[in-house]
Order: sequence, then structure tokens, then C-alpha cells
Amino acid sequence: MHLNQNQGFILLFLIIGLCIGACSAEENTGYLMYLQGGSSMLSLGTNDTFTLTINDVIPYYEIQVVDRTLLMPMEETSLYELPLNAALVLNKADGESVYLVKTESWLFDEGKTTLTFEIKPIEFYEGKGLKKFTAIQQNLSADMVGNELSTGMYFEIEGDIPSNTYSAFNRAESAENAEDSREWNPNDPR
Repeated sequence: MHLNQNQGFILLFLIIGLCIGACSAEENTGYLMYLQGGSSMLSLGTNDTFTLTINDVIPYYEIQVVDRTLLMPMEETSLYELPLNAALVLNKADGESVYLVKTESWLFDEGKTTLTFEIKPIEFYEGKGLKKFTAIQQNLSADMVGNELSTGMYFEIEGDIPSNTYSAFNRAESAENAEDSREWNPNDPR
């Protein structure tokens, strides 16, 4: 009897240990990256995609980190790999409309004020980052886009939240600033 009781305790501890390990293994690292622009246009693309064009784009991503906001330039592409799940939010005079989409590609114009996306509607979302949008999402159609006051997109990024200290962009910016500071040095023999 004591042997079965000991085996039961050992089995119980193993089950508890496995549950704790599985729960910590399921912990998903990730964050939302926000981009904002003005009015937008949507047209039917190829292969069940839509072409979304957002005008007057602010050329920075916004990333909320606990107690502060990081702004990363749109040129910083090391933060993500396409395709990305996103919530497209159209702010209109009568309220906002939300659409869950998969971003297949994007491209800036030369002036970096207009951004063009190839997107596909998401019928069923299984992730965690955009879960708050699933209850209010609508079906995407070209006639719903075009008369908004502003357009926003929340991108779900898998991975660790970037740090200003270790960002490739900031290392390049620091090197550039170091070169600039040498130019301002009147004692520089160059």
C-alpha cells in the first residue's frame, strides 16, 4: 500500500512539473506595431488579394512597451518577416470599422508619404495579439474604404520587443551621429 502511495505522489509531482513546463513553453513573445496614415483606397488585386493604399503615412512604427513608446522608422525591416497579421482600422465620422487582414507585401512611394499593401482578409483568427479586434471585425469590401478620416494598422509581430539599446537601426544611427560629430569638431585635422 505504501509503495502505491509513493508512486502516486511521484506521478502527481511529475504531472504538476509537466503542466508548469507546458504553461511556460506556451508563453508567446510578441507585440503590436502600429502605423497611422490619412485616407486610403482599396481595390481588388490578384489571387484573392486587395491592394490597400494609405496616403499621408507617418513614417514611423509605434511600439508600446510597458511604460513608454518606441518609434522606429519605417525603413527598419529587421523587426518582422512578411506575411503579417494585422488589424486595419478605418476611423470615419460615424465611428470606426475594423478588418483583420494578412499583409503579404508593402511598398513606400518615393516621397515616403504613401504606402501600398497587398492584403488578404482573415476569415478566422487564431493568434493572441489581435484578439481584442475579433469581436468588432467586419468583412472587408472595397466599397467600405475611401471616406475615412484616418487609417491605422496594428501589426502582430512574433518575437521579442525591440530595445533602443540593441536595435540595428540605433547602432547605425549612433555611427552616423559619431561621424556627424567629427564634422563639427574644429580641432579635427581632416
